[in-house]
Amino acid sequence: MLINLSNTGKKAIIDATNWDLVKKYTWRLKRSGPRMYYVAASLKQNGTSTTIYLHRLIMQPGNDMDVHHKNGNKLDCQEKNLENQPAPVHRRWHLAQRRGILQGGFA
Repeated sequence: MLINLSNTGKKAIIDATNWDLVKKYTWRLKRSGPRMYYVAASLKQNGTSTTIYLHRLIMQPGNDMDVHHKNGNKLDCQEKNLENQPAPVHRRWHLAQRRGILQGGFA
């Protein structure tokens, strides 16, 4: 199932089973660094705005966990492409990939 992103012509992809969870938000592409982006929405509560991320909403990781996009495509938020990983493991993997030590997905 495709989700239109409000600030770009791009679309995110999710499983149809997650539609009820995500449909109440207006999703957009949010930059997170020079080459990184994520699908995000703003949640307003008690006069303050909080950013929520589509991949984290779907996977519901604990505070000490990151959500890894197995194929590297941050627009692909299908459950088969996402996995919860301990934050230190996830960061080490991405650092190794940037240095050219790893190729492809997380083993």
